[in-house]
Amino acid sequence: MRTTFLLKNKPLILSLLVTIGFLSSQSAFSDTVGGGISLGTGSGLSFFYQPTDSERAYQALLNLNTDGDFSLHADMLFPLVIESDPHWDAYWGVGALVGNYRKATIKLGGDLDDEDNVYVGGRIPFNIVYYIPNTPLQVGAELAPTIVVSSNTYGYLHAAVMVRLIFKL
Repeated sequence: MRTTFLLKNKPLILSLLVTIGFLSSQSAFSDTVGGGISLGTGSGLSFFYQPTDSERAYQALLNLNTDGDFSLHADMLFPLVIESDPHWDAYWGVGALVGNYRKATIKLGGDLDDEDNVYVGGRIPFNIVYYIPNTPLQVGAELAPTIVVSSNTYGYLHAAVMVRLIFKL
């Protein structure tokens, strides 16, 4: 029975191990680190990292589904200054993705690739986040124009909302 549980939940278990590994490896070197969930074009685990000596931040999104499809997004983010409220942050960035998961919120052009090939692509994310006062929670939204290079090159708009548990170290 234990083996059945592990086999059925392999993507979830893998995701949890990746999250724990990411958080533990970054905590010794970072000022701000976090992990949580993202719901939208690709739903999955969301990670955030901002070094002590930099205004830049980094984020990653790991999408896994029960069919074995996946995608991994990795972005370098730059701040858009919101001076009026210390609880709000906004970022723009550049990023890359790799995977075989095909779902588009808004298709921008081309035909979605329906084969099982692994694809690569680029993206320009725009994020706005809110740090909930007196809690370690961050909620936010992202829009990211994305281009995918595969047997059928296409573009789409990635849209998601996220909730992360943030630690300031």
